[in-house]
Amino acid sequence: GVGYDAVDVPEHTRRGLPVMIAGTANSPSVAEHAMFMMLWLARRSQELDTVVRSGKWLERMDWVPFDLFEKTVLIVGFGRIGRLLARILINKTGGGDKYRLRAIVLRKPKSPDLSKRASLLRRDSVHGIFPGTIELDKENNAIIANGNMIRLLYANSPDELDYSFEIPRGEDFPTS
Repeated sequence: GVGYDAVDVPEHTRRGLPVMIAGTANSPSVAEHAMFMMLWLARRSQELDTVVRSGKWLERMDWVPFDLFEKTVLIVGFGRIGRLLARILINKTGGGDKYRLRAIVLRKPKSPDLSKRASLLRRDSVHGIFPGTIELDKENNAIIANGNMIRLLYANSPDELDYSFEIPRGEDFPTS
């Protein structure tokens, strides 16, 4: 939600207390926190912290962490926070061999929305112009951001998504 789902709006209204949405106030922090959580999970930080604090040093070898570097990343949602997270990942992607944002999952639109999504990434009303290139690949329903293909996948729930999607590889899309 947007932060007031646990607020008794009618009671605040009765008392003359305004309830407002400040939707952009902390979106950069939330996007950065999402990146932090991806790294936290990849590094197995919770498990390693627990075994080390309990003095079970040898058990830490049961929780081998992995790197996100050179891994395929998928973002679910492309609202303001999803777009900011996409910008962070695209910025870290370089030539496509680092943090590889390869897909964004969205709810099924009523009509094709590739151009709209690319425009939202290109020009954010709060965070400004995307610092790079944005192109469209209509054949693959993808945004090409700084030379890296990012497919748009549609599903109304996680069980509708085919996670075996293929990302076209080629000179600009290394496999290793």
